[in-house]
Amino acid sequence: MWAAIAGAALGGILAFVAAEWSFRRARGIAEDEAVRKELHVLDGLINEIAVAMRMAGEESPTALPVAYLHDAMPLRRYMDKAQEGAFGDYAQAALRYNGRVLRIVSYGMGKRAAGLSPGSETPDKHAKLVMDTGPVARDRLVELRDKRVEGLRKK
Repeated sequence: MWAAIAGAALGGILAFVAAEWSFRRARGIAEDEAVRKELHVLDGLINEIAVAMRMAGEESPTALPVAYLHDAMPLRRYMDKAQEGAFGDYAQAALRYNGRVLRIVSYGMGKRAAGLSPGSETPDKHAKLVMDTGPVARDRLVELRDKRVEGLRKK
């Protein structure tokens, strides 16, 4: 009888320990997947900055890509001051460039509607800002990505 009670108690303890281990493992896997998702966003943003710099270098009247820029905003909590500053400067330059492109396009549409030639205005001043802030932001984001990858590998 005592053996049956001891066996039941031991079985209950083992079931509890196994459940706790499973919970911790599942939480660890979920945390790793969240970091992997953040790494994909960082990789996309780094590539997006390269494309934006190429477009700004040509003073393209096309809005710069900013999809990953918006997705990466929550990652600012992992950035140090230099990374956050470079990211913020680039974000501001890219959004100003896009605003300038929208104004140029709207102005051209108004001129065409009035039967006039819109001319060939370019976002040159804003393109220079993107070209100045882009490489610094890209380098700082690569540092952040490498730090996050290193933290993931240590687990």
